[in-house]
Amino acid sequence: MAPMDRDEALRLLRGGQSGVQEWNELMDRGEEIPDLGSTFLLNSNLRGIDLGGAFLVDASLAHADLRDANLAAAQLSGVDFRGSDLRGAHLQHANLTGAIFGGTTISCDLSKTGGLDSVVHLSRSFVDVHSLLLFKGKMPLTFLRGAGLAEEEIAHFSRRASRRTENPSCFICHCDADGGFASRLHDDLQSVGLRCWKWNHDGRICEELLGDTDLPLGANDKIVLVASMHSLTSESVNREIERIIEEEDARETLQQAGKPACSTNLLFPVRVDGFIFEQSPDGQPLWKHAHR
Repeated sequence: MAPMDRDEALRLLRGGQSGVQEWNELMDRGEEIPDLGSTFLLNSNLRGIDLGGAFLVDASLAHADLRDANLAAAQLSGVDFRGSDLRGAHLQHANLTGAIFGGTTISCDLSKTGGLDSVVHLSRSFVDVHSLLLFKGKMPLTFLRGAGLAEEEIAHFSRRASRRTENPSCFICHCDADGGFASRLHDDLQSVGLRCWKWNHDGRICEELLGDTDLPLGANDKIVLVASMHSLTSESVNREIERIIEEEDARETLQQAGKPACSTNLLFPVRVDGFIFEQSPDGQPLWKHAHR
C-alpha cells in the first residue's frame, strides 16, 4: 500500500470523527504522517486524534476541537490555536514556538511543552487550576501573563504548585437505591482530603465520564463503584462496567505502544452486600458478567 499523501491526510483530518477513527487506525498500523505544514483545519473536529510527532508548522487549528488529542512531540511552531479546545490534549515535548493563542481553552499538562514563552497571545485564554498546578512551581511567566492571569494569581498558584503532591480524585458511581451510602462515602473521603464527586447511574451514567462530559478523567482519577445487588442487577451499571474496563484496556495498549496515557487502573468496587459472591441453588453465580 502506498504511503498516505497530504491530500489523503487532509481528507481524513477534515472528516470529523469518522475521519479521526480511520486516521487513528492507520496510525496504529504504523502509517507515517505526511508534512502537514500550513494546512487549514479551521473548526475541525479532531477530538482524540493521534498527531504525535506531526509536522504542523504554521497550520491553522483555530476553533478546532482538540480534546484528548495526542500532540506529543509535534512541531507546532506558528500554529493558530485561537478558540481551540485543548482539554485533555497531550502536548509533552511539543514545540509551541510562535504559536498563536487567544480564547483558547487550556486544560492539559504543559509542564514539558517547549516554546511557551514565545507564544503570541491575541486575547485572554482560559487556563484551569489543574493545568497551573502541574507546573509544580516552575511557572512560564510570560505565557501565563499573556493568557491573562494577574500577578497575584500566578504567585498564588506558584506557591500551591511547589507544595503539591500528586493526589488522585475519584468519582463515586452508584444507583438511586445506594444514594445514602454514596453520600456518606463522599463526605468521609472529602473529610480526609480526597476530592470526589457522586455520579448516579440512574441519572447521569458513567458514559459521560468517558465521553461528552466537561470534566474528563485526569491521569490519577479513579472510579469507585458502589457494588450492591441494586447496582449489579442494573443493565446500565453493567454496561458502564464494561465501558470502563474497555477504557482501562485502551490506556494499557497506549502505554505498551509508548504513547502518552493516563493511569490504567480506573475501577475500584466497594461492596455493600454479598451479592457479588452469591450463588443460585445449582451453584451458578447470581451476578453474571464477563469480567466478574
